[in-house]
Amino acid sequence: MYAHSDGQLVKITISLSKRNKLCIASISILAVLLFSGVAAQATTYSSATSVPFHQPVYATCVVPGNPSHLLVFFTLNNEAGLTSFLDNAYYNPNSFSYHNFISSGQFDAQYSAPSWVFQTVESIFSSNGLSVISIAPMLIEGSGNDVSVDNAISQISANAGIQKYIIGAECMSQTVDPDGASPYYTPTIAHVSDSGEAKPQPSGTSCTTPTETDSVGLIWFPCGLETIYDENPLLNQQGNYGYGQQPQTIALVDAYGDPNTTLANNLQYQNLACSDFATFNSEFNLPSAPCSIIYPTGVPQLTANNNADADGWGPETAIDTQYSHTMDPHAHILEVTASTDYDDLYASVEYVVNHQLANMISLSWGEWEDQFYCTNLSIGCDLPVQATALLLGYDEVFQQAAAQGISVFVSSGDYGAYDPFFGEVAASSPATDPWVSAVGGTTLNATFTTNSVTRLETAWSLGSDSYCAICGSGGGFSMVFSEPKDQQLVHISTQGVNSISEPVLGVTFYPQGQRGVPDLAADADPSSGVFIILNDGLSGVWGGTSLASPLTAGMTALIASHIGWFNIGDLAPTLYQLYLQQGHSFYVHQTTFNNYQLQYGVSGSMFETASGQNGPFTVTPGVWNPVAGLGQLNAYGLSQVITNAGY
Repeated sequence: MYAHSDGQLVKITISLSKRNKLCIASISILAVLLFSGVAAQATTYSSATSVPFHQPVYATCVVPGNPSHLLVFFTLNNEAGLTSFLDNAYYNPNSFSYHNFISSGQFDAQYSAPSWVFQTVESIFSSNGLSVISIAPMLIEGSGNDVSVDNAISQISANAGIQKYIIGAECMSQTVDPDGASPYYTPTIAHVSDSGEAKPQPSGTSCTTPTETDSVGLIWFPCGLETIYDENPLLNQQGNYGYGQQPQTIALVDAYGDPNTTLANNLQYQNLACSDFATFNSEFNLPSAPCSIIYPTGVPQLTANNNADADGWGPETAIDTQYSHTMDPHAHILEVTASTDYDDLYASVEYVVNHQLANMISLSWGEWEDQFYCTNLSIGCDLPVQATALLLGYDEVFQQAAAQGISVFVSSGDYGAYDPFFGEVAASSPATDPWVSAVGGTTLNATFTTNSVTRLETAWSLGSDSYCAICGSGGGFSMVFSEPKDQQLVHISTQGVNSISEPVLGVTFYPQGQRGVPDLAADADPSSGVFIILNDGLSGVWGGTSLASPLTAGMTALIASHIGWFNIGDLAPTLYQLYLQQGHSFYVHQTTFNNYQLQYGVSGSMFETASGQNGPFTVTPGVWNPVAGLGQLNAYGLSQVITNAGY
């Protein structure tokens, strides 16, 4: 699958130049049905029958003469056993498995695709001169050139013995950014102008100026965000870890990283992620923390074709690393840089999971699910066949993360409930996956006085910002995944939206009984945005759900570091169950807090979202909604609830 960065983000205006939708004629696809007699594509899907995963997707190379990767996804073994384990791990307190997760080795032994399937594909790789980059329970990735990759794809698709184990095989060019290679992703980040300059403030309770106001709106400094999400009581204890308590590792997965733009102009690559991270800490008086960079699929190769795309991922990487660290200043930061913005991103996520390199993973990119249906190249579709099979491969990565107790947070998108390129209602993947915690966006306002603070957090509403009339918190319902158990428990509402028609694609689906997004939310509106350090300099004001996801990952890491032996894993199931159990006390209902409360914390697991909308859906305070989910984390309050519950 092919991911991309907008790369054209400019002040005031948000670029929507996703690609030239017409320049996509050079795709070669081999589609093989797993079962005979299955229709190529149904046009109506209900809650009882989600989109069928029946077509393995074989995507050959687009542009000849380039180094390329081949990524092959397999179906996992013993899927019923994995489903049973996850159910016990997250929903059955009487089970030995309850929040008692397994290792990657155990996952591999119990659920990996059969070894002979891997051996068959490895043999095909070897016979075509492909070197293996990585092997995981549900995938194998190799490296070679376009000819060797295409030959291998042809042989894999022709091998009848392994077809029932194949989800998809796809070529990913490493040096070009071809339009229409396969469905792909966009960083969920927005940029506006600012008229002021940052006034660096210390973190924690010594914060004297938590925000700055200019023509954009309210700009949040790190210490202000820590205060407004009730982190001060935990930060004041940080470093004094008790039994079972320790710093967490947060992995941020991005394409291309944070390129040195000066060198990139000469097509030389240097990743400044950790350098900008250190400058950010110095600028805003945050404590230093370990920061490292890994390249699971290889170091990016810059060319005249992909350089602008790579440059667009710089701000994404900066906001990920810097604001996850803001919310947990002692966490270890792992920047995971994929070599391209294709499905090298997913291979990089799986590398972190399979090598158990992090406790938390934040993904601030996505692609609308309707793109996986789209088969008409003339209207800008990425593939001439339905590609929903790929979503099953990605889901297996997230199932492994959940089984190993790794929390995955995903931005829900920045265009409300819509795919802006088709103008149709669609939710964003991978936020729609049932084994991630999807994070929507809010507008975060507050009034600070000498003795108190009054907070007001509303949904980042569609059309609320003058610089982008189509921007707002991503949300809605999956066309593909059924409602997971946590959402079944609380009876999420479709708010009277009984069917959603996609006339451009000729598809109608029914959201009742489908996975709803987001699960929760955090600050995202650039009108209540943040400064970042980019290429060693202070940038303008940034936001988007690309901010909300790392903020939430950081808050969860801070909570996890203080609750010791209880491993949270996927956060969403815990939140929905607490919501069901606690009732009214689940939320913080007051809006004004005195200095004592800011110092020692307030009770309640989450803050309510006051109001807002993202197009067809609206916020109902105190109830899950497809705009801001359950609400926003109260870091101290949630940590106390989990601790006092005796987990």
